[in-house]
Amino acid sequence: MSETNPEELIGYVNSLRLLEKTVCLLYQAIAEKTVETTAKSHLLKISYDSLEHSKLLKAFMNRITFPEQTSKPSHRKTAEAKEEVTKLSQKIQAIERITGFEFSQMFEELMSLENCLSEDYQNLASLNLSQTLEHIFLDMYNDEEFHQQLLGTVKSIVCPSKAEGTDTPPPLKYQNPDNWNRSLP
Repeated sequence: MSETNPEELIGYVNSLRLLEKTVCLLYQAIAEKTVETTAKSHLLKISYDSLEHSKLLKAFMNRITFPEQTSKPSHRKTAEAKEEVTKLSQKIQAIERITGFEFSQMFEELMSLENCLSEDYQNLASLNLSQTLEHIFLDMYNDEEFHQQLLGTVKSIVCPSKAEGTDTPPPLKYQNPDNWNRSLP
């Protein structure tokens, strides 16, 4: 988005708003099916942030004073992201409980989604609309970066590495094994 055409900007922001709303529902669904409480808490934090981003974007759209767009995303990148979120939501509905295996399969898709959102907010911040809006979009960008860290934490909780699960006995040095066979008094 090189030029700041108000109609194009409102379409772009509306697309992000709808995507954030869908992402909020996605993370809520994942959290509901996650057993570990710490992981569930992190996922709900991401969901809450996404809902707040959606509300902020709606307020921004109302400030520009253009009529609200239809519920269909108008930008290809956000439309593709919304389609991926919808597919992921359908997969999650089919799963009863999210285990480490299921989460590891969706982890890359979730990271890609958060990366896409952070790029979008960075683009909006670079438009130089106003200092206040730039600050808001940079905060939203930082939230998305934090979400990536939270997802990494959730993965480490839900998908423990194999090295942590194996029991390795401590190295022992046996001293004087001849004394083992002596009779006890």
